[in-house]
Amino acid sequence: IIAGKKLDHSQLSLMKLMGLLLSDADTAELEAALKPEPGLSINLLRMTNSVGAGCTEKITSLGHAITLLGRRQLMRWLQLLLYSATPGDEHGVSPLLQLAATRGRLMELLVDRCPEAPTGGRELIDQAYLTGILSLMPALLGCPLALVLAELPVAPAVQGALDAHAGVLGDLLRLVEALERDDTEALAAACARRPEIDAPFANACLSRALGWANNLAREAQ
Repeated sequence: IIAGKKLDHSQLSLMKLMGLLLSDADTAELEAALKPEPGLSINLLRMTNSVGAGCTEKITSLGHAITLLGRRQLMRWLQLLLYSATPGDEHGVSPLLQLAATRGRLMELLVDRCPEAPTGGRELIDQAYLTGILSLMPALLGCPLALVLAELPVAPAVQGALDAHAGVLGDLLRLVEALERDDTEALAAACARRPEIDAPFANACLSRALGWANNLAREAQ
């Protein structure tokens, strides 16, 4: 039982689908989980049509849409949908969605400069994005992070970063949090742990991430 505010039906459905993706469920399982969710299914089909605009291939099923969109893009869509389900401002945009999107994108941009990046490749970049997004789940759900992670089978590197700021992802999360607080002392300490990243580079990445998140917010309106 997750303590804190009660999750609504749409949030529970999104968490379930994210869990299936993280556990590498097959397409049939994903399709079966989507079928009882007509709103999600329709949005998925619309988005897939948008992604495949100009393609002569016709989407024949939810499973086909999942395959065409790709699991990586599907996971990102679900993560952002989870945050966009929170109450927004007067324009209908959730501030928490914008913060989560900014944090995830910023983690992605920063990890690309780390010496671990060539070895970790695309997987490390995806884990950086996931770490940024999940780090705000306690604020979204009003419960301890440990309870959230019990529901989602994340990679050890992601769990270590979220639990104890461990490893390269934990270093970057600490740096991102310092940037958000505009804490120059904490930022200097975080950059000292990651000498490949200095404050000017971090701030440049933050500007890029904010621009990306603002575009997402405009699309969500």
